[in-house]
Amino acid sequence: MQLDKEFESKLTTQWPSFTCPNIGTKFWAHEWNKHGTCAISVFKNQRDYFQAGLDLKEKSNLLHALKNSNIEPNYQFYNVEDVKEAMKTSIGYYPWIECNRDSEGNSQIYQVYVCVDRNGKDFIECPVLPHGNCDSRVQFAKF
Repeated sequence: MQLDKEFESKLTTQWPSFTCPNIGTKFWAHEWNKHGTCAISVFKNQRDYFQAGLDLKEKSNLLHALKNSNIEPNYQFYNVEDVKEAMKTSIGYYPWIECNRDSEGNSQIYQVYVCVDRNGKDFIECPVLPHGNCDSRVQFAKF
């Protein structure tokens, strides 16, 4: 990865890996290799790609949208449709929510997928959403 230390610090704070917090540049390298290289014609470099992601995160403010709907990371269970609706209020489109299972078999929010236009600036309706793997009620764990 070719990012300056100041920008890496910004990513550490604003784009961490919650599943493996100490992975740092390996996590961002994975994100770049899996997703960013497809947008190399849009972004001049890795920094511009990640900055676009940070800009979209700020624009969506999904955690704030969830909090406004009384959905918080507190280990409580929520209707998955209510979670999607709260996020739609924020970005204008339904996201796809991926879940995992904890050691007790509870369906937990793991990742949120949203689609972005070819310029990486605005949200769009996803042309295809994968089949869901969440129960109708999902746990929102603290992170």
